[in-house]
Amino acid sequence: LAYDQCYEPKYVKAPDDDQEIIPAGGYLKFGMEILPGSLIWGIYHRPASFDVPGFVFKVTDMSLGVELWDVPCPDIFVANNGPGSFPWLLNSPYPVVGSGLFNVEFWNNSGAALRCNLVFGVCEVVQCKY
Repeated sequence: LAYDQCYEPKYVKAPDDDQEIIPAGGYLKFGMEILPGSLIWGIYHRPASFDVPGFVFKVTDMSLGVELWDVPCPDIFVANNGPGSFPWLLNSPYPVVGSGLFNVEFWNNSGAALRCNLVFGVCEVVQCKY
């Protein structure tokens, strides 16, 4: 897919910068939109620390009603050093269908305010250059 002329790489962040600081014990639901026809292939997340509890998250495809994880997933599961480092790869690319709308939910389990965010690696569908 990296060299397919029908896709271009894109990064989609959840949540927006002004919403990512969540207070201790706090919750945030963020609506994310990805162009239908695109493929989600990985997740980037740089944890504040590998030693302390962080947050848990859940991603739901609103068009299909599919939860990418059936229970909230700890952020450390997808931890890496952010864009520029090697991402956490999905087992297979996830096709974006229907409206392309996703709910990304965050629960801050730490004892203090915490920066909670994920960056999704996407192959965004474009008009083929054939």
